[in-house]
Amino acid sequence: MKAVILALMLIAWPVHAGEFAFGPSGQEQVISHNMINPAASWSGDEHVVTRCIHPNFQATNEWAVTGICDAGAADLISAKGVWLTAVRLLVTTELANTSTGSCEFRLTTDDGATVIAGSTLDAGPGSGNVMAEGTVYEATFNHRLAAGEDFQIQVRNGDQCANGTCLCETFDDQQLSIWGRF
Repeated sequence: MKAVILALMLIAWPVHAGEFAFGPSGQEQVISHNMINPAASWSGDEHVVTRCIHPNFQATNEWAVTGICDAGAADLISAKGVWLTAVRLLVTTELANTSTGSCEFRLTTDDGATVIAGSTLDAGPGSGNVMAEGTVYEATFNHRLAAGEDFQIQVRNGDQCANGTCLCETFDDQQLSIWGRF
């Protein structure tokens, strides 16, 4: 019996390693990721086509706000077709149960005009909770993008904070990633 269990562990171990590297399905890969460091311009009560984030290649380690979703800098593009599958946020800076920090992210196409169904992620500590370091928040969905088709990330104030007056600008440094299957 011990030999059977050992054999199963040897077979199963690489699968678990692959799941860690390639996401829960074993096929997902990171399409885009970066740190976020929200500024006052990230805060707003509605999603609008004038508040999209893009990679900040000057800092190289954070998302920045472009302001306009149809600006070229806001477009995230894959050279080959991809199924987008998830938006994930890894907590790298803990938020206390009294924090006002909360952000809502959603993916769009058509320069911010069309929301990708199921891609909205609202993250924050919530009322009376701590947003602990290492926690992962996610929104999972399936959306096909053809080769060269672009998508954008819109941001606004979330509603998962302690006192109901949430501000994305106080959300602190976190890791935001977009996942998919090629």
